[in-house]
Amino acid sequence: MQNGKRLVFVTSGVDILDIFSYELMDGFRRLGYEVFDFQGQKGAESVSALLEFVKRPVTAAFFFNQIGLFASVIRGKNLWESLRIPCVDILMDHPFCYAEDFDRMRPDTIILCPDKNHMRYLQRFYPEFTTVGFLGHGGIVPKEENEIPWKERKTEVLYAGGISRFNAGMVMPDFSKFSFDAKKVGEEALTMLIEEPATTTEEALEKTLLAKGISLSDKELRDVIADLHYVDLFAVSHYRELTVKTLVEAGIPVTLYGYGWEHCDWIDSKNLHFGGRISAFD
Repeated sequence: MQNGKRLVFVTSGVDILDIFSYELMDGFRRLGYEVFDFQGQKGAESVSALLEFVKRPVTAAFFFNQIGLFASVIRGKNLWESLRIPCVDILMDHPFCYAEDFDRMRPDTIILCPDKNHMRYLQRFYPEFTTVGFLGHGGIVPKEENEIPWKERKTEVLYAGGISRFNAGMVMPDFSKFSFDAKKVGEEALTMLIEEPATTTEEALEKTLLAKGISLSDKELRDVIADLHYVDLFAVSHYRELTVKTLVEAGIPVTLYGYGWEHCDWIDSKNLHFGGRISAFD
């Protein structure tokens, strides 16, 4: 084994994230890397195996959405910092979902985003991080014996993904804490996002604030964006629901999987097969 080609991947039992970890682990192994799967949900058992693995130099540890990044064995002392292992955090959601985490992260943490807008957001609002980059989504190539020819596939339209507007109330801020009418700002930014879907949530909120004569520093603005990011849930849900519903009402059979859809009043449409939420590994 070539010296230095050794990696740690932190898995958590969260299927929609672990599926990426396992694919990357397989890929790195094919490139000649030795890879250790640190299964965070196993606690002390995983820590013991990790300590054995790191007796030889490790190139980096990989995380998704910071899960496991703040682990500690000795109270108050970060595990990865203690082991002096460089950390790579792959951020699958918009950074405004994790504002509190960034205050705890070391500035030398490498952060990779599958969305260039997310990357630019971090570069602007969190310049203390020295390495922020773009990592595009990859695909999973099915094994040849499992691949179904296109002509034999029976599902006409498949959509797999959740709809989150029903959870927006869980992330709404206390509007009374703002010195301006933040609820109105959120409403107007949401209207802009729906009317101008090429606009990002952060752009819509900043434009709305400036139109009202509210000019904030980048630090103040990033805090407001994080507080009001519920508008993103509404905007994304609007277009997801509109797309699926339009197809169904046009008589096109749609197979749908994901959370939240059961709350839609059209979910029993005859052209729709709704299978609820299923594991990413299914």
